[in-house]
Amino acid sequence: MIKLYDKTGESLIGNLDDCISCNVTEVRNGIFDVRLVYPSMRVISNSLIKENFIVCKANDILLNQKFRIFNIKKKHSNTIEVVARHISFDLLYDFVEDISIVNQSCEYALNTIFRNSQFSRHYKGHSDIINAQDYNMSMANCLNAIAGKEGSIIDTYGTGAEILRDNENIHVLNRRGHDNGVTIEYGKNLEGFECIEDTTDLITRIYPFAKKTTSEGEITIKLDEKFIDSPRITLYSHPYIREIDFTSNFKDDEEITQSKLRLMAEKYFIENKCDIPKLTFDIKPVPLSKCVGFENLGESLSLCDIATINHKIYGITTQAKVIKTVFNVLTDRYENIQLGDPKASLGDIIGGNSNSPQVGPPGPPGQQGPPGEDANMESFPDTLPDVPQLTANVLGFASVDLSWTYENKVYYSYQIFASKTENFEPNVFDLIFEGQASSFLHQVKPNEVWYYRARAINTHGKATGLSSQVKVETRKVDDMTNYFEEAAIGRAVVGALTADYMEAGIIKGRWIDAKNLSVTDGNGKRTLDIDSYGNVNLDVKSLKISNKQVYTTDQADNAINEAIKGIETNILPNGSFNNGNNGWNKVNVSIPAPVFAYDRYWCNFYASAEEGICYAENVFDILPNRVYNFSMLLAQYNSSKNFYRIRIETQNKGSSSWFTVKEFTGRTAGTREKFEQLSYSFKSDSNANKCRVWIGKLVGETFDIYVADLFMGTGTIYARKSEFQILDDKIALKVEEGEFGTLLEQNSHAVKIAWNNISNYVQFENGGLSIYNGTVATSQKRAVFNETGNHFWRDG
Repeated sequence: MIKLYDKTGESLIGNLDDCISCNVTEVRNGIFDVRLVYPSMRVISNSLIKENFIVCKANDILLNQKFRIFNIKKKHSNTIEVVARHISFDLLYDFVEDISIVNQSCEYALNTIFRNSQFSRHYKGHSDIINAQDYNMSMANCLNAIAGKEGSIIDTYGTGAEILRDNENIHVLNRRGHDNGVTIEYGKNLEGFECIEDTTDLITRIYPFAKKTTSEGEITIKLDEKFIDSPRITLYSHPYIREIDFTSNFKDDEEITQSKLRLMAEKYFIENKCDIPKLTFDIKPVPLSKCVGFENLGESLSLCDIATINHKIYGITTQAKVIKTVFNVLTDRYENIQLGDPKASLGDIIGGNSNSPQVGPPGPPGQQGPPGEDANMESFPDTLPDVPQLTANVLGFASVDLSWTYENKVYYSYQIFASKTENFEPNVFDLIFEGQASSFLHQVKPNEVWYYRARAINTHGKATGLSSQVKVETRKVDDMTNYFEEAAIGRAVVGALTADYMEAGIIKGRWIDAKNLSVTDGNGKRTLDIDSYGNVNLDVKSLKISNKQVYTTDQADNAINEAIKGIETNILPNGSFNNGNNGWNKVNVSIPAPVFAYDRYWCNFYASAEEGICYAENVFDILPNRVYNFSMLLAQYNSSKNFYRIRIETQNKGSSSWFTVKEFTGRTAGTREKFEQLSYSFKSDSNANKCRVWIGKLVGETFDIYVADLFMGTGTIYARKSEFQILDDKIALKVEEGEFGTLLEQNSHAVKIAWNNISNYVQFENGGLSIYNGTVATSQKRAVFNETGNHFWRDG
């Protein structure tokens, strides 16, 4: 049934019963539209207008999909041809200004895009990609933020992530499709076949270069040898040469060197596979449900599925992924299926070792080398760890828990391959995980047989050999002696329980052995994240630590150097309001004279909702390429108007535009006695010369707040009743107030979080996590969770 709705998608206009044709085309991570031809003499034809919705079945999985009309052609044959795009393309016209997320899941990043959009907040994001990443996006439409530009969701998460669009539900999946063992064979279930080999974008020789601006003007950096060749260059009659500008691959203050250019060109062949001709297959399959041997499968080939193509006449037998489908809504079958990215050898994924010497035992130690330089990609050692040893365990009916041995080095990562073919040679389709971890949960189907292999790779594109193959058989549903559907059990004693997925209100236990552990708040944001590679990420604010900034190595070095020099100058004019409210420019904001209370001056900023955009600003000079620390105290003046919006903004030399470095927004529960502290550290742009602190509101907002002790400087962060201690062997943040002192301390072997006047603390140390009770000696009473998941309790 094909239906027509108005532009809101809520009001049904009628059924399009007299369609002449109706085909839905979907491309993997690309276009998704319906093309419909309808008689022009019907009454409902007058409602086939732009922005109205066509609702129909999109393929054998997606039902009742909304397509918004955007193109209409009226023909002499008394017909109307209509093209409508999937409702997800409404995101093309929405906008996000600035998003910066640290160590969060793909699903959280997706929903952050929608929450920060202008009119698409009803969209919902879903993902099965568990690994957390940093995600940054600015000045982009919502669709490009998901897939369409560098740094998008697809670019950031997963290894070849794929999009599933189900009306306003957007899924970003590790793998959308499946390998159902489908074979497309000429004379059996194949009516039409076309194989296209395209060398238009073939590159076998790169001329790499990059440009940089100096005091003498713009210069071009290039290689002495000029070209970098692909290992496959001899496979063709002549070189396919392309010049490639790598300027954008370098940061503003990064040195451009020939060695970096050389490495980028070599990796370009590996990552883009531009030295392999593009192959696509256009096929017209017979519905599989009508084929001998496939009666029970139905239409088991969909977008992103993997299929084997067997064409005896042309001698082609290969596997390829479905990258495009054309679904005939009227006949309820696929009109055309296009398969691409044919299976390539292991070396096509990454450089591999097929032509590389085998790694032998280490030789005798050499002489001491010269002092090292700052780390960069090409300076990482070109070494490889041992071949990972892979193990697998079936959880529930269809979850495979994979673990492997590893070396925790920043320049090593791991690849996991899966196939239903025994003794398989891994390829691009078999890659299910790539990254720095030591475990992965592979979601498959019940009653299947899978084979797995693993290997390690380094930053130079080299790889170890493959691990031994591991075989796994998932359970049939009827393999479980007892299982319950929509049942409630009051209390039960179970010897062992395994499951694909479990939700529970409370879980109690003496030991918790988890390879990955996350604590997620109501917005889907991870406040605690521990992965199988040994990384522990904490949201500092959730631990009630006043200073939310976590220093990078560079920032810590700068803090140490500047603390030694005693640099603590506040460059923000009149930040403590000792001179009244001088230095603050007001735009429809009221700033009465400051009031001295609780050892400091508090200044009241307020504005009503009726006054539109209002703000006060304090503008001052800064230097380029410097790390600055900002802090301030915040309290409510009126508990019913405790909203705040505070920005740190910078301006480049010769520009009139302000760039928002950080925006603080929310509702404060602080008082002048028990205030809230805001703090942030940032590095100024290479052309920055101005900074301002902006306190204000947007249209429809209202605020009435106290602020005090605003500080901006290149020294230690300034905050009363707090201290930043820099000692010979540790860095500590300490806050004291009577008997409620807390401490965050980092040294060479552990990270400590203490409370109860620093008598109790949790310590993350080499090998695990320890909990100490300071009322007795630490050697007498403590709990330890080690890296293998064991729990030890010592008492007395």
